[in-house]
Order: sequence, then structure tokens, then C-alpha cells
Amino acid sequence: MSAKVQFFLLYFIQNKDFNQFKINVLHLCYMKVGLIILLLFTSSIIGFSQKINGFNFVAERTIIADTGFNDLIKINSNWVAWIPYAFCNVTTGHITFNPKWQWKGESLEGSIQAIQLANEKGIKVMVKPHIWLSDHSFTGTMKLTAPAWKTWKTDYAKYILSFAKIAQEQNVKLLCIGTEQYSSIENDPEYWKQLIKSIRKIYTGEITYAANWDSYKKCTFWGDIDYIGVDAYFPLSDRANPSLMELQRNWLKWKAEFIVLNKKYNKPLLFTEFGYRSTMYTTKEPWKEVKSNNYCETCQANAFQVVFSTFWKEDWFAGGFIWKWFEPNKSVKHEDQKSYFVKEKLAEEMVAKYFRLYGN
Repeated sequence: MSAKVQFFLLYFIQNKDFNQFKINVLHLCYMKVGLIILLLFTSSIIGFSQKINGFNFVAERTIIADTGFNDLIKINSNWVAWIPYAFCNVTTGHITFNPKWQWKGESLEGSIQAIQLANEKGIKVMVKPHIWLSDHSFTGTMKLTAPAWKTWKTDYAKYILSFAKIAQEQNVKLLCIGTEQYSSIENDPEYWKQLIKSIRKIYTGEITYAANWDSYKKCTFWGDIDYIGVDAYFPLSDRANPSLMELQRNWLKWKAEFIVLNKKYNKPLLFTEFGYRSTMYTTKEPWKEVKSNNYCETCQANAFQVVFSTFWKEDWFAGGFIWKWFEPNKSVKHEDQKSYFVKEKLAEEMVAKYFRLYGN
């Protein structure tokens, strides 16, 4: 204890006003405690605002059953991203959707029935078209010839506008106009701006685009849509089972970039996809479906916990859609134990907890 502090205490102990001093100190302490409580209360009001707590839902070979969304409701999910796939021939650029041979759940009819069921269950819907490429390559790096690009743009507009029409008719709250299509944006950014205008003429709800984690800063039309959508498979750690603290620290770089983007466009940020496999090294390259790593439910649950604790309390963050969910007793049987699917794993409990905190 310093000499000045000792003198200060001695003075008040010997002084007749010591009792008044104690009263003043206690009063100051009460004021500080009150201020802390007020700040915590204010923080809770801000942090517990309702978020988009959703899953990307994989359509099936058959029309969705009446019970298809029940398990999502049990874990407090209030949104679903419905995925109607289309197929692109990378030689010709031709896009096929809604053919007779396509899974019923992915068809126009199947999508309408799924949306109607979600509406009946009180679940909000984002329609989120995806495209499979004939050579199984990544859409973000798709390479086409000039004639093929011309065909692709014509067909893609038909594909998206068909679902924009359905979205309008079925009171869909959010339409995702594309998923990880950076190569096409780079090829013709003006095409996308015009496509957005065409969509707006048909669909009056909100729209977003699902940019891959490594190209979201290159998107040229964030100012024209309602949400900055990111498929958030960011590499966070090379460790097999990193600590919560390490994962939190390594998210800060990306979080800072999101804040800058939010300030620039004044648009909320939305994770159109995020997810982790139940394996070790799950946060190293989350976009890869690596099945050789050892099983680890804790690794998956920890990764989710840090995402929720880092982002769900932020005003500029709208929420997100976990990758991915299946209708019970159907495609789920094809998923291996190490998949992204959280059902009946530790991660399911973690998701249910945070969805409840930031839900309705």
C-alpha cells in the first residue's frame, strides 16, 4: 500500500466525519451497481431481439409429409430455407429444372406444398435455389464458353423468376436469388442488377444472395438487395479440437469485416449457410465434407456455440440458416454419423438453446 493511500485512510479513521465517509462510499457503490444492472438490462434487450433461426432443408424424392417440419419446431427453429435444385450442363450452359425425373420435393409442385405446410406451422420461408453442375465442379469457379454463358443467363432468369412467382403467390418472406454464383457475377455483373429489377417486378418480399465466404466482398449488388447473405464456412483453426477462446478470437477478423460492410451498405448481414461436421478439425475447412477425421460431437457443438455467442447478440446481424436438415426417415438415412446433420448430437442441444433465447 502506498504512503498516500495509508495517509488517506488514517485521516478518515481519525476524523470525526469517518461515518459520513462510509455512507458516501456505500452510496457510490450502490450507484455503480445500479449502473451495471442497467447496462446489463439494456444489453439483454438489444441482444435478445428476434433472429432468423433457420435450417437449410433438403427436399426429398417425395412430397413433404405433414410432419416434415415438426422436429425443427421442437428445437425452436422459426425459419426454413427450402432448396429447389436445378441442373446445369457445363458444355452448353443449359439449365434444367422441374423435369419429370426430378425429385418431387424439388419440383415446383413439391416446393409449393412445402411452403404451404411451413406457413401452416408458423415457420417463415426463404426460397433458396441451388444449381448442380454436370461435371460436379464448384459453381463459384464455373467456366463456360461465350455461347454457353448466353444460354446460361437466359435459362437462369427463367429458373429464378419461376420461383419468384411462387414466392409471391405463397407469401414467402425471403427469396435468395442465387447461391455461390461468383463466376457468373464476375462474367457479367450488370446481368445480376437487371435480374434483380426483373425479380422486383414479380416479387414484393425481401431478397438476398448467398455469397461464398471467400467472395462476399466482391459482390457488386449488395446495395440493391435487402440482406448481405454469406455462406459462412470460414477457416477458424488448424487444431483438432480448438478451445472456445481460440475460436472466438479467430472470428474477430471476419466480424470486423462484416461491420464495415454493414456500415457501407446499411444492410443487415445474414448467414445463408453455416455448419460444421461432427469431427475433429471441423473448423479447419468447414466447407469440405471430410469423412476421414475422427468423430467428435464436442468439436461440432463448440463451433456452433461460438458462432451464436459471437454474432446473435449484434443488432446488425439478422441470423442464419444452418446447413442442413432432412425430413425424418428419408434422406437422413443416407447421412453418415460424421455429417453436418445435428439431430441427436450435442450440437442439437446447443442450437435449441440459442434458438430459444433469440427466437419468438
